[in-house]
Amino acid sequence: LCSSADEATVVTLHNLTPDPVAVPLALPDGADETCRLVDLLQDGEVEVAADGTAEVALDGYGYRWMRLTGPATRR
Repeated sequence: LCSSADEATVVTLHNLTPDPVAVPLALPDGADETCRLVDLLQDGEVEVAADGTAEVALDGYGYRWMRLTGPATRR
């Protein structure tokens, strides 16, 4: 699920299976290699590729709530 409001974008991912998965993402327009996905619930971040894609690893029954940040992000 990708939600945007007030120039902020949050991506929430949930793995409902016992097996680890890698989730490919196509992020909103404007996302590029200057952006990153910062985990809101634990330490960590995921780099975004120049074409606005990213891949996020999830453990079995795992979840990640991530905020898309870039050079112009104020918060």
